Amino acid sequence: MSKELHIALYSEPETEGSFHWALVVGDIAKKVVLYQIRMDESWKLAHRTDGVQLRSSRLFKSSVRLGPLLRSVEETKTLIEAESPTQDGTEVLWIYSSSGRGWSCSQWVLRVLEHLVEQGYIEGGRIGIDPSRDWKGNFWINVIGKGKEAAGMESRSTTL
Repeated sequence: MSKELHIALYSEPETEGSFHWALVVGDIAKKVVLYQIRMDESWKLAHRTDGVQLRSSRLFKSSVRLGPLLRSVEETKTLIEAESPTQDGTEVLWIYSSSGRGWSCSQWVLRVLEHLVEQGYIEGGRIGIDPSRDWKGNFWINVIGKGKEAAGMESRSTTL
């Protein structure tokens, strides 16, 4: 399996211009492992480790390539699967709190990415992740921008 890490963006039919975020490990042209949370009365893990073809979903809009994993796929899987689906004291991004929204799939992905960088699983500086600074707002805006560029077009992959 490829050691590439991506953010997959899916359209949210009930909220125009909004995206569901998931982390993906693998070659997006093939079957990948998908890590995500979903709201089902409460936030729950909804990982797909059986191999998912992203382009088979009509809601899939784009993926943002984050780069290669610096550790094994198995070690990465263990770290991500240990992440709680709930907020658990994680500060919500200012964009969300100022609009009255709370915990979400994008907030979960940002927290997981921060942990992956802090523990040496991915190189954060190259993609704008620096846990010692306030990086989440700009990163979120960049990812949403990539998704909006791809919305209405054929699904494609971009790089931060």
